Amino acid sequence: MELLTLNEISKNIKSKKILKDVSFTLNSGDIIGLVGGNGAGKTTLMKVILGLSSYQSGTLKSHTLNKSN
Repeated sequence: MELLTLNEISKNIKSKKILKDVSFTLNSGDIIGLVGGNGAGKTTLMKVILGLSSYQSGTLKSHTLNKSN
């Protein structure tokens, strides 16, 4: 069962592209990790998923939430 799907999520802060076309699907039972250097966008991605930060384009779908920008 799909729990979360991100499709081409992009986010800019001022003129800097923080997230560029991030896409993945998280299914029930999946285990994932976010890995990257300082400033790679890990925290920004989590804030977008949790609804704490907006994004400029793409689609975020969960079993309880459907949102497009």
